[in-house]
Formats: sequence, structure tokens, C-alpha cells
Amino acid sequence: MKNLLLSSLFLLALMVSFNQAQNCQWTVSTTGNDTSCATNATLPCATIQKALDAACADSSGCVTKAVTINAGNYLGTGNTNLTIGGTTCGGATFTITTTGNVMIDAQRQNTSFFFIVNKLAALTINGLTFSNASIPTNTSVAIQKGLAIITPDAASVTIQNCYFVNSTGPSILYWPAGSGSLLGSRFEYNVAPSGVAFINGTAALATLVSGARFAFNNGTALVASQRVVVKSSVFDSNKGNAQGAIFANAVVLNADNAWTDNIITKNQGVSGAGLNEIDSKITYINCSFTENWNAAYGGGVFLGRSQSSFIESYIEGNKASQNGGGLYITGVAASKANTTDGVSLIRTIVILNKAGMLGGGLYCSSANADLISSPVVGNTLLVGTNTSDSYCRGFCNTKASVCLCTQTTLCNNPTTIPDTTFTPDTTPATSDNRMHVANQAPFAVLAVVLTVTTILSILICGVRRANKI
Repeated sequence: MKNLLLSSLFLLALMVSFNQAQNCQWTVSTTGNDTSCATNATLPCATIQKALDAACADSSGCVTKAVTINAGNYLGTGNTNLTIGGTTCGGATFTITTTGNVMIDAQRQNTSFFFIVNKLAALTINGLTFSNASIPTNTSVAIQKGLAIITPDAASVTIQNCYFVNSTGPSILYWPAGSGSLLGSRFEYNVAPSGVAFINGTAALATLVSGARFAFNNGTALVASQRVVVKSSVFDSNKGNAQGAIFANAVVLNADNAWTDNIITKNQGVSGAGLNEIDSKITYINCSFTENWNAAYGGGVFLGRSQSSFIESYIEGNKASQNGGGLYITGVAASKANTTDGVSLIRTIVILNKAGMLGGGLYCSSANADLISSPVVGNTLLVGTNTSDSYCRGFCNTKASVCLCTQTTLCNNPTTIPDTTFTPDTTPATSDNRMHVANQAPFAVLAVVLTVTTILSILICGVRRANKI
């Protein structure tokens, strides 16, 4: 009898556990019903908001609440202006996934947000397409906010394999604080004057952008501040108002959080068409800045009061209407005013860039710059008879009013400044976005040496083994 009672209690516990596990999963389908799914989690809801609300209201003790959206296009009320979280969720952990292709289509309605995320312990959104949303870009209420909003009290958010397309707002993704990851997601053909993705990391935890693609957007693709790390991402043909592809403002990272393997190409902007960086300290490794143009200062890269390093990177084929076709470096960080610390180029190539006035490859104005095994070659001015790879103004590296640089080519100052108007070259580029083969020559030599050394080591080991036998 006692064993029977224990067995019954065990089975009852399993049934309760099973029911709770069942209640942790909610489904959305274009053929679902919002009325029935509110009382029975095994039935699909018709709208995304109803499934989110039902998950929030659940009190079965689920550790993670999962909402699965079945394939289809989701329109209208209940599928836009979505809110996840709030006080009713009590710090829950959410996952939102899809089966097949899922598109949330806002149909160009004003004030249509995709998501507002708040008061969650964690959230993962995977595999959704967000399209055709529109909110005013010039109102005080919406300024610098976006179509997908992550509030500071959302502890950790992961957006993975999502597609944001053909939408208009101050920003498309507005992430003002917190931590998390933006992985394998695409932002294309959006209009966002405050930045397509506006991400402000925290002082303690970095926000990771990895495997992302920003292409053909009107507005700076990524506006980043504090601790934001970018890896293996592509920024292609974005057109910014002031900055071009990336604006890094006060991003200070240690070397362990380097920006690596990024491609920044064919972007347009007034100051730093590829990258505009202010008051930042970032290590860029194996990054390419190619064919960015229409910038007044810094066709490829603009650095202001920077302490950043570029390692084994390529700055090639960029154009500036005035100064610094490849790079424009200016100012010294306040904390480094009495030192020679500043920008470093290490085994980085600056080649085939053009400027309208000064510094076809590099323009350095009252800043610290150190070039180590980094050739600045083949750069030209767009007009006039002056040829200039680099130009120094004020001091460059150590002494005020003296052009003192680590390479003598930096002191090649033109005697006159051409008076000209720059007409951008709008001819479509024909290169394939890959890093220039010629730029890899210094590193190819090293690879050959290592290969030969390895082969000799194998042969010697083989001979020694044969002698022992």
C-alpha cells in the first residue's frame, strides 16, 4: 500500500511537471484563434501580441517562456506595436522563434513599432523579418528611438538571424543601454537619420555585433558608444548624413574586445565615410576600408582624439573631397595630452586613396600617430600637380609646430593648396569587396617563409626516423 501511494505521488508530480512544461510553449499561426489560445496554451493564437500576453500571464512557474511563430505574413493590430515584458512578466526569460519564413509587415503605418522590450531577465528573438514600418523622424517624442526598442531594464537580449528591411524611423534598432548580442542579422534599404542601429553598451558588459550586414541604408549604419564590439560584419553602400557607415563615440575597449574581420566598403558620408571615431580606443584587426567616398575629411576613416590601433588592416581606394583620402587624424585624447600615445598603424597598408586638397593617403593634424611597418603608398590628389601620400599640420607625434613623424614620407607637405571644387565619382565600383591581393604581399612573404620552414622540419624529422630504423 505504501509503495502504491509513493508511485501515485510520483506520477502526479510527473503530470504536474508535464503540464508546466506544456504551458511554457505558446504558438502563433495565421489560422489560430486568440480567444481559445488564451485559456489553452496547446492551441495557436492568431496574433503575436496575444501569445506574448498569454505567456506573461502564465503562473505555472516556467523558467523560460517560448513563443513559436509559424510561417506566414503577420499584419495589422496585434502584430505591430508589440510589447514584451512589463510588470506582469516579473523578470521572465523569453524566446521567440519561427518555423519557416515569418514576416511582420507594418504596412507603412505611422507609429508602428515592431517591439518594445522591457523588464525581462533575458530575451532571444530568432529568425524574424521586420518590414515596412514607419514612425516620424523629426518629432521630440520619437527622436533617436526606433522600430525595435530595447529599454535599459531589459537585462540581456539576443537578436539572431533577423532581417530589418524597408522601414523608416529615427533608428530601426534602438538599444540605449544593457548588454546582449546582435548576431547574423541584416539591415537593408532602411531610412534612419539617427542611425540604423543605435547601440549604447554599458561600462561593465559589452554588446556584441557579429556576422551582421548593413547595406543600402539611408543613414549611418551603426551608431555605437561605450562598450560595443563588432566582428565579421559587412557595411556596404550606406549613405550617412554626417558620418557614413559607422560612428563610434566614446567606445573604449581593451585589446581582448577587438573589432575583427569587418568589411566597410562603398559607403558615403561627410566626415569619415567608412568610420568616424571620436574619443575612442578600439583595436581593429584584419578590417578593410575600401572605396568609401564623398567625405570632406577622411574618405575611409576619421579619427578624433583617438587612441585606436589598426593591425593588419587595409585602407584602400577611398576618396575625400578635401583632406585625408584614406585617414584623417586630429586631436589628442585629454588623458594623453602630454604623451605621445595616440593612433597606431601596425602592418596596415594605406594605398590608392585620393584627396581633393591634402593628404591623399593620410592627413595628420595636431595629433599623435605611430606607423609601424605600415606603408602609405600610391595615394594621390584629385587635382593639381601636387602628389601627396601624407601631410602633417601643426605637430604629428611628439613636438608642437614640428612635423615629426615615424616615417619621413609624412613630411611631404605641398607648398600650395589647390582651390577646387570636388565632384564625386559616382561610377559603380567593379571590384568584389574582397581585400586587395596586392595589399597582402608583405604578409604573403611571411606565409611562404613559414611554409618552407615547416616543410624542412618535416623532412628533417623523416630523415632522423629513418636513421633510427
